[in-house]
Amino acid sequence: YLDARAHDTFHVSKLQYTDFQDVRQRGVIGMIAGEIVTTDNGYAETLFGRRRPTPELRTGNAMTRGFGERVARNTPLQGTAADIMKLAMVGVARRFKSEGIRSRITMQVHDEIVVDLVPTEREAVERIVREQMEGAAKLSIPLVVDIGIGKNWLEAH
Repeated sequence: YLDARAHDTFHVSKLQYTDFQDVRQRGVIGMIAGEIVTTDNGYAETLFGRRRPTPELRTGNAMTRGFGERVARNTPLQGTAADIMKLAMVGVARRFKSEGIRSRITMQVHDEIVVDLVPTEREAVERIVREQMEGAAKLSIPLVVDIGIGKNWLEAH
């Protein structure tokens, strides 16, 4: 058990894009619109192949169909981001265990991992988290990790 008062909170943020136009220019939006979102198959799919059924697309009700269209557009991007975070968290946990790290992942909040950090492990934890998060997926755009450290989540931001 790690006493939160005796350890810093380690805040990591994934997929930091400051310019949406840059993402568009690199082809992510086009890729999602052209290759992933599909209404013909009755599902939307993440880059990792996880499927979200979209039966709402086949309904005669315009509001329900509109919901299905939003889900079909949203799933590839948000679902892929969730897949990446899951892979990163599993990688971090495995590395912590294999390297004898006592710091522990406390929680995930959207694109962030919060870690109870043993102060003497700061450099090792930062290295492991950065490597695992930036290497969780190979995309045409880089995954960039922003790390903040503080006594609490607010301070770490």
